[in-house]
Amino acid sequence: MILISYYTEKYKSFAQNLRNSCLDNSVFYNLIKISDKGNWQNNTNYKAEYILEQLKEWEMPVLWVDSDAIIHSNLSYFKDLNDDYDIAFHLRKGKELLSGSLW
Repeated sequence: MILISYYTEKYKSFAQNLRNSCLDNSVFYNLIKISDKGNWQNNTNYKAEYILEQLKEWEMPVLWVDSDAIIHSNLSYFKDLNDDYDIAFHLRKGKELLSGSLW
């Protein structure tokens, strides 16, 4: 599994914190800077396309996290997930899909 994310210049300091937390926890990652797409919604809408690109490039499971996330462990619990699942996400109050972390 590889942790993936992207960031714009506005989130550069957050992305550095994410990078450092990946290094501190020995998490394999790919974190890239993208050009701003004009507004927050356009930047966020790129997420699906980017995830698909990364799935094709790495040919392994990917874990998307927003660039303002911090990793607190080595994420070994994701190794317990198997091929029976195509996606994992969190629903807030059982209704709202939170896309800050997607497996």
